[in-house]
Amino acid sequence: MSAEDSPKRTLKRITVHPSEADRIAGAFGESRTAAEQDLAALEHIAAFLDSGWEGNQKARFLDELNSLIGRIRNILLPQLQLLEKKYQDYSTEIVIEDNGTG
Repeated sequence: MSAEDSPKRTLKRITVHPSEADRIAGAFGESRTAAEQDLAALEHIAAFLDSGWEGNQKARFLDELNSLIGRIRNILLPQLQLLEKKYQDYSTEIVIEDNGTG
């Protein structure tokens, strides 16, 4: 069979959302939930200590604790949320043979 007689292949690009992306998004979601729970626990501890502890030790400890709380709230949680959303919406292009049925 000559090159002219062979059937012509038609390729097309499609966008897909890989199932692996859902698993990755889920893992970041679980990490975000755990960090939110840890943040709530730290805030509860800080509130309890603030009401019942006095002196310079208290001020230093609460400064460190509040700094940690701020980093979790302002850096870690937004980053986990961003990554979770990125993989929930992730898509990629693949090339498939178009057999004329789609």
